[in-house]
Amino acid sequence: MAKIDLHVHSKYSEHPSEWFLQRLGAGESYTDPEYIYREQKSRGMDFVTITDHNKIDGALILKSKYPDEVIVGVEATAYFPEDSCKIHVLIYGINEEQFCEIQKKRTNIYHLRDYIKEHNLAYSVAHATYSVNGKLTTDHLEKLILLFDVFEVINGGRNDFNNDSWLEIISSLNKTKIKELRKKHCIEPFGATPWIKGHTGGSDDHAGLFLGQTWTYCEAKTTDEVLEQIKAGKTTGNGRHNDFYSLVFAIYKIGIDHYKTKSKVISKSMLAQLTDFIFDKKKMSFTNRLKLQKLKNDSNKNADEEFKQRVTDLVAELQKDRTQTTDIRLQITFNRIADIADSFFKAVFQSLEKDLMNGNILKLIKNISSIFPGIFLSLPFFSSIHVMFKNRNIIKEAQSRFSIDKKKKQKRTLWFTDTITDLNGVAVTVLKVLEKIKEHEINAKVVHSEPSVGETDYLMQLDTIHKFSLPYYSTISINIPSSLKAIKKIYEFKPDNIIVSTPGPVGLIGLLAGKLFNIPVTGVYHTDFRNQAYAMYPDENLATLIENYCLWFYRNLDYIRVPSTAYMDVLENCGLDRSKMDLFPRGLDFNTFHPRKHSDLFLQNKYNVKSGFYFIYTGRVSKDKSLDVILSAFTELTRKYKDIYLFIVGDGPDKEEYKNQYSNKNIIYTGRIEREYLIDYYSGSDLFLFPSETDTFGMSLLEAQACGLPALVSNVGGPKEVIVNNETGYIIKENEAEKWKNKMEEMILKSPSDELRKMSDAAVTHVRDFANWESFIDIMFR
Repeated sequence: MAKIDLHVHSKYSEHPSEWFLQRLGAGESYTDPEYIYREQKSRGMDFVTITDHNKIDGALILKSKYPDEVIVGVEATAYFPEDSCKIHVLIYGINEEQFCEIQKKRTNIYHLRDYIKEHNLAYSVAHATYSVNGKLTTDHLEKLILLFDVFEVINGGRNDFNNDSWLEIISSLNKTKIKELRKKHCIEPFGATPWIKGHTGGSDDHAGLFLGQTWTYCEAKTTDEVLEQIKAGKTTGNGRHNDFYSLVFAIYKIGIDHYKTKSKVISKSMLAQLTDFIFDKKKMSFTNRLKLQKLKNDSNKNADEEFKQRVTDLVAELQKDRTQTTDIRLQITFNRIADIADSFFKAVFQSLEKDLMNGNILKLIKNISSIFPGIFLSLPFFSSIHVMFKNRNIIKEAQSRFSIDKKKKQKRTLWFTDTITDLNGVAVTVLKVLEKIKEHEINAKVVHSEPSVGETDYLMQLDTIHKFSLPYYSTISINIPSSLKAIKKIYEFKPDNIIVSTPGPVGLIGLLAGKLFNIPVTGVYHTDFRNQAYAMYPDENLATLIENYCLWFYRNLDYIRVPSTAYMDVLENCGLDRSKMDLFPRGLDFNTFHPRKHSDLFLQNKYNVKSGFYFIYTGRVSKDKSLDVILSAFTELTRKYKDIYLFIVGDGPDKEEYKNQYSNKNIIYTGRIEREYLIDYYSGSDLFLFPSETDTFGMSLLEAQACGLPALVSNVGGPKEVIVNNETGYIIKENEAEKWKNKMEEMILKSPSDELRKMSDAAVTHVRDFANWESFIDIMFR
């Protein structure tokens, strides 16, 4: 089998299509044809070609020197005349006269196709799914299928999503589909069997970094035989796909090569030699080693010590082994750049935390400016991902038209959360989602940034660069992830579905990933952060700041799953688009939560209490839950009823304050109880109390109802939609201690009664219909 890299660029190529290189005034490539030949041969290529944009000078130079091994090629920029959409067509084995004709014909892709067919030229349509000038549509792809029979299915300058998706599409063709396309577009197919396509591969190398690492296999011993094999569609593409950081480094190298040609000073600078060292594996000069040592030992306090250390670490790591492949060296360099960017971000977040706590706003604003070097280092990598995936919607539409999406397995999902070990409804939901992902072997991962949780087949842990506790909420920690390293992990997972549970730093990474990878992002509105914050710390300015941020976050999502219609109304009134909202489905494990007999005896034995009427609240113990209402009401009731008890199950920032304020011996603060043990607390109690006005749903209420526990809930927020008023519990219209006391007393007087037993049975029946995990999985993952 012969190998040939059928897509290569040299310094003779026409001007670049990348805007960054255009702005620099740089060429598309600075690679010498002779270097291309040597590298290709050293990497196992049997034959060599150069396919410059609309030029054949470089190819002719090599052909004159190595006539038996070189094929003259060109990458012709062709246009659909109806809308000027650009398409790149690789054409091989041409002479100068044919090249001149190709230059004339390429202004109209239909004329170019006819010329290729008439003269029986070897060709391949390059990177068909890449929109060269932003005008590509799915209709263009359908027309290309009719116009041509040979396509580049692995392009070393494009990522595997683009390459593999196009291969899937053209491999799905059949006679019926071609007939439909022919009728739709009125284009005569190229050959006799247009549903069978030929495949080629090429590196599409512009910087000399990946020559011969993507190639075409064929049965050939001469250049003429190679051409015949291409025409016959008897070739296959093989080798590497591109990734986002390799694209950045390739463009960067072209930029450096450009400046080298403009200035001898730049070509001799340490930056240029460092570039050579990374890309060309050269040994650093003695002079620049001295400069580097000086940088490391510089005692200037204004210099960033960590930055200097990172640079010297990079050089030391690369010097260890200069035989490493380019891909490995680029991975090492990327990781070091990510570390440097993280050092800037970390310093800013440390300053933010300190200045916020001290109230030093002026210093806070000043220190925010120091984040810009980190942003500057990160932006090229973010931009390259955006470029790679900007045509995702076109590909997805094409997959739909060719029924590829119906054949594919379930979506690859990433579920982002800032809370996974905390005692709150979000963490409980996320952990249950994780359990179901494992149980149903769903192709998904929960993404978090908590080092104590780690990484598994279903968990993706993002590296944390800084961690701090929330002001006025010390029990909750916020982890700041490394953005570049996070994006790399997400890139490697190849998601096509993103769900975000929280608007914190990890949630922001999920939102960013959605924008970069052109993936719709679904956000789950779990928490009313504004009212929660105000309940804990009544500062209107802080509450407004939190509200504005959350509205910005949810406004940038593509879809919003909301736990209740009440909060859909709230969000709509705040200016969010109601058409993007839908209810967040819930699921509950009825093997864990169900009525259990004699659980009252468990409570009596564990807490040494008498038989009586047991009230219970479970959840976070904090002021935003309005626990003063039920604690005050219960305290009043104990003056009249001696054998009543209130179990406050959970932990939180205000537990000790409540214990001091309400030190009644009949109020039992149990602390945190693991979910699997809650069944005895629910089943052994008589009435669930949930006075919160800031909850969007109330997972603990769902659990209690599943255990047959009637409930009293507030009239504000989502919990009122979990119960059926007057059937599985009661809604208290006014959140005042007196109102709660009256209803609580009414329930004491009803116990035991057929009415309460009916309410208990109704609660179990309702929840089993209301919270179904199968429906949840279908909606969120399939």
